[in-house]
Amino acid sequence: MSNLQKTKKIVLVSDLNFRYQTHHPLDLAEVLADRGFDISIIAPVPKDISQLQSSRGFKIIRQPAFKGRLGYAFGMLDAIYKVIRIRPDIIIGVNQGGYIPAYMASRLLKHSHLIYWAMELSRISEGNRGLITRFQERFARKADMVWSTNIERARVMQADWNLDEEPYVLPNSLVTPRACESNGRLRNLSQNYQPGDYIVLYATGLAATTAVPQLIESVIYWNKGIKLVIIGFGDRSFLDKMIIQIKELNLGDRIEFLGSFPKSEVYQLLPDADLGLVLWNHRNALDLNTILCSPGKLLEYAAHGVPVICSDNPSLTYVEKEGWGLCVDPDDPISIAAGVNRFFRDNELLVKMKILCRQRFVEEYCMEVQGQRLLREMQSRGII
Repeated sequence: MSNLQKTKKIVLVSDLNFRYQTHHPLDLAEVLADRGFDISIIAPVPKDISQLQSSRGFKIIRQPAFKGRLGYAFGMLDAIYKVIRIRPDIIIGVNQGGYIPAYMASRLLKHSHLIYWAMELSRISEGNRGLITRFQERFARKADMVWSTNIERARVMQADWNLDEEPYVLPNSLVTPRACESNGRLRNLSQNYQPGDYIVLYATGLAATTAVPQLIESVIYWNKGIKLVIIGFGDRSFLDKMIIQIKELNLGDRIEFLGSFPKSEVYQLLPDADLGLVLWNHRNALDLNTILCSPGKLLEYAAHGVPVICSDNPSLTYVEKEGWGLCVDPDDPISIAAGVNRFFRDNELLVKMKILCRQRFVEEYCMEVQGQRLLREMQSRGII
């Protein structure tokens, strides 16, 4: 790498706090820092999370956690000011909350390259933040590069926002974990675990867009010896309904809800699962974030050698095609149960997919591999 590249300053602006939310921007920052770039992240990161990430080779510049419309405006102005003080060569704006101040700062600095990282997918027809979404569409066309999280989203963005080219696809991935062996932590947390139990883990957000009610009902049809462990955060009313459903179906001895954990702790729990679940209600959804979902949990499971059962969204079927998971109908509890039971009954299949999912992650999807490809693309465009 040239000396010029080693001194390039990159600022990543985000409205994510990185406690329970995705860590993927942090993983990309680590990969870029390892390759000699001077990386700063401007985000409303809690102090303890900032300290936890301090050894990864990049700087976190904390923003106050602004609330409300006025707070949102102040947050943008604060981010713009902090970007200008750094005077970076490249500004990356993550989602709407990060991209608009990134755009404004790039216009004031004039010589900085601008990248829009669309980890979410918003359309004017969805009425998502209304006026801001309209500005977002306009500003997106001003970026030197637009990144999306899967090819299906990229095609929608190009068509809806009249982009000159299809956005670059950067999967929601992470840095390769150093160890993936089962460590017993998940089983130690469980109150109902019995030696020999087969652990199926659901470790994604708990919301109406997910097929959690169908998942819970599916447990009725699971073979004996299989336990469902749920971890995650969500709306209190949704969690209450989930707990009531478990009690009404008399499944308290087979389903355990352990609450929410910071992302860093979730990674420590994943290797202990036999099977992972990612289920979204997409058939009647109006929001493309749901229909063309790109859940980071999918590759987090793979990174830790955990095969997956996922919903048959158009953006997720590659998992089954590549042979490291199965797709099921998220609306049908029997379909979900059939997938779980198939893995339980066929240990040879489970072992094979454990090896393959980790292999596919390391060779194709890990942030180290994706980062190298991204840098080559940025270099070909004259951004670095």
